[in-house]
Amino acid sequence: MKKTIIFLLSIILITSSFIFSQSDDCNEYEVVDSYSFNTRQYKDLDVSISYGLGELTIGSSDAKNIIEGSITYDSRRITPKINIESVSSSGVLTIKTEKDKDKNPCGYKLKHFENEMEFYFPPQIKTDLFLDFGVGDAEIDLTNISITKLNINCGLSDVELEINKRNNVVCESVSIENGLGDLDVFGLGNLAAKKVDINIGLGSADIDFSGDRIYDTDINVDVGLGSLDMILPKKANIEIYVDSSFLSSVDIYGLKQKKNKLWVSPNWESSYPTITMDVNVGIGSVDIVIEE
Repeated sequence: MKKTIIFLLSIILITSSFIFSQSDDCNEYEVVDSYSFNTRQYKDLDVSISYGLGELTIGSSDAKNIIEGSITYDSRRITPKINIESVSSSGVLTIKTEKDKDKNPCGYKLKHFENEMEFYFPPQIKTDLFLDFGVGDAEIDLTNISITKLNINCGLSDVELEINKRNNVVCESVSIENGLGDLDVFGLGNLAAKKVDINIGLGSADIDFSGDRIYDTDINVDVGLGSLDMILPKKANIEIYVDSSFLSSVDIYGLKQKKNKLWVSPNWESSYPTITMDVNVGIGSVDIVIEE
């Protein structure tokens, strides 16, 4: 009996030792990488950010010619890939994070680690910005960044995008795709974009297109199963063509319905810019109003 008890105690001690050592090995291992790139030699920037999991923050830098950033991550699960190179007179910056399946000995425990990435871009240099998200949250403030092209794929993330001042340059195009997340955009008109494409899948989007610098703009909107609430600027001539089904819901306020599928501004002003919209709705909903 005594030998049996000693044997059982030995088994318990060995098992406990294994559990505790495994727990110690699986403590979250936080790494913070900081970055600083001088852009003085570049005429413009081409920035591509692919971020799979975590919180992303983007804004303007206080330094005139410096890109600043940092990534906080668990090194056993995430491998950041950061590269900047010169292509002709342009600086091409690629930022992405890759999951490392070989560095996941603790399974589910690593899933609770919150990755964070933040980057800040200089205000004066012309910038093409391409953003691709997986799962997480993103806060993007493009105020004071000279955006010449913007492409955002929100994936499953919740994204807040704002532009609070006039863009320093004319933006050639904007493309926004929203998957299952919630998208909030304020001041999109401040980008002075010539062409805007908005695609809403299963998620929801609130887009305020108001701004101090509105140009003639072509806007294409596709809504599948999701919903879009949109505010358009008051001082603009607006023409909206809607293609919808009996399963969809479309409400447009502040415009006059000229034909079955066509809405226009009640008072056309020659001094105002013109916004032309094509709206395609599957079985989702679209609400469009003019700012007060």
